[in-house]
Amino acid sequence: MATKNRLQRLTESTGDRDRSGLIDFCDRSGLVPISEVELRKSVRTGGEVGSVRMVPLAGAPSLEATINDGRGTITAVFFGRGRIAGITPGRRVIVEGVAAKRGNQILLFNPTYQLLP
Repeated sequence: MATKNRLQRLTESTGDRDRSGLIDFCDRSGLVPISEVELRKSVRTGGEVGSVRMVPLAGAPSLEATINDGRGTITAVFFGRGRIAGITPGRRVIVEGVAAKRGNQILLFNPTYQLLP
């Protein structure tokens, strides 16, 4: 059995290893998988920040961080913030808030967040 696991690790791509590592992290942390997030309900989920962008809105910017847990993506939107120290690509975070939808994107508006090492 151990030989099979080693062989599997040697033959899988880096992306697959990263994905399975994110899934393991989220499962161990007791987070709701992004693919199972229910709209208009409070949720605690997280993963790795994939991208961060500042979106200028009428009068005040907003920061959008796309988070991936290996099973799906969610976008955390922080109104009135042009930058948040620590919210950078590659950083793992836990976010909590009420889920909404815009097109085919799942969103959390002004979620509470916890930066992880």
